[in-house]
Amino acid sequence: KMGTEQRSALRRSRFGLMFQSGQLLDELTCEENVALPLIADGMGLREARAAARPLFPTLGLDGLVDRRPGEVSGGQRQRIALARALVTQPDVLFADEPTGALDSRTGAMLMDTLLAAQQNTGMALVLVTHDRGIAARCRRVLALSDGRFLDPNAATAPAPAAPASTTDRRRG
Repeated sequence: KMGTEQRSALRRSRFGLMFQSGQLLDELTCEENVALPLIADGMGLREARAAARPLFPTLGLDGLVDRRPGEVSGGQRQRIALARALVTQPDVLFADEPTGALDSRTGAMLMDTLLAAQQNTGMALVLVTHDRGIAARCRRVLALSDGRFLDPNAATAPAPAAPASTTDRRRG
């Protein structure tokens, strides 16, 4: 059984997390936000920043290295969050609505980057989206409705469950 510190180390080293809201720290520069997982894992600041920097042009973030998250657009913040998730070269990347705040062109670029990273590194990508176009680009799609997985072979969604009765059946 793993202890708390071991689980934390495993999460830091093997999993990348990209949240819809970004979860960036306004006190840090964009580059420091991207480098943060490496610093948390014991890498020195200079080395972590050097590892983070190449992700900026890859994601169309040139010129934002020294800016703070509050000084950039929502779409740029989302791409900075992606850079932070990728900087550790994770085995699994969990992405919650990675294109949600992006225009279609930038969203397509971000998906190109995600799928290229997946193909080039063998990283598993677990992506949550409401965008059917984004889902169509994924190798496997699992759909949820009302908290239940839909049968991928069904032609239509299952009928909703019958509503719970509001009649009080107690006697007394």
